[in-house]
Amino acid sequence: MDDTDDRSHAPSADSQGVWFRALYMVLFAVIYSVAEVVAWTVVVLQLAHRLFTGRLQAGLLGFGAQLSRFIYQIWRYLTFNSERLPWPFGTWPQDESELKQ
Repeated sequence: MDDTDDRSHAPSADSQGVWFRALYMVLFAVIYSVAEVVAWTVVVLQLAHRLFTGRLQAGLLGFGAQLSRFIYQIWRYLTFNSERLPWPFGTWPQDESELKQ
């Protein structure tokens, strides 16, 4: 007869949290893949604009900065350096203070 308690085999709240985080990590890995394509599109468009007009396109410059901060937030979450969920569950990065969190 075994004296082990049945509760020892039940998943703990912490283990359930890890599984939910793993699901979010898979989701953010997919979102990162899309964001990477968008970032390269911004790079190519900004380069083309600079080559043809001699100037940077301000809208792309701002969006590129926000997108790079968003990608940084994803990597911080994926590497367990942050518990804060990036957009669309959190806020879209707006300024430089996002990098310090």
